[in-house]
Amino acid sequence: MLWILLALLGAVTNAAYFIIVKKYIAAIDPRILTGIGFTLGGCLLFAVSALRGFPVPGPEFFPAVAITVILNILGLNLIFKALSSSDLSLSVPMLSFTPAILIGTSYVILHEAPSLSRVFWHLYHCEWILCAEHICRA
Repeated sequence: MLWILLALLGAVTNAAYFIIVKKYIAAIDPRILTGIGFTLGGCLLFAVSALRGFPVPGPEFFPAVAITVILNILGLNLIFKALSSSDLSLSVPMLSFTPAILIGTSYVILHEAPSLSRVFWHLYHCEWILCAEHICRA
């Protein structure tokens, strides 16, 4: 049942992240917002790795990191452009439905099917993101 707590934490922090970005994107340079997000995430990852032990990187680690960095930079630029030009409720649902799309593709490609409770949890996460704009305005 630990996955429920972690999924809830992920849903709340994801919604909070987009609310904060939407609130400050007009006043703060998007590159600074990106840097803050990656720095906080990196600090959290470092702290967890320090407690549990650092894994030994394999030969495919650095190419994977390079590709991930490039894709994250491109993706965040697109997200910030969408957030600065439209309402949160119009731009974020595409991101919030990613887990639902992954459920379908994992079944087609890997023949893996999650339990019914996990499917409902992903749908709940999508609803949380859709309601984030109303939380921001309150």
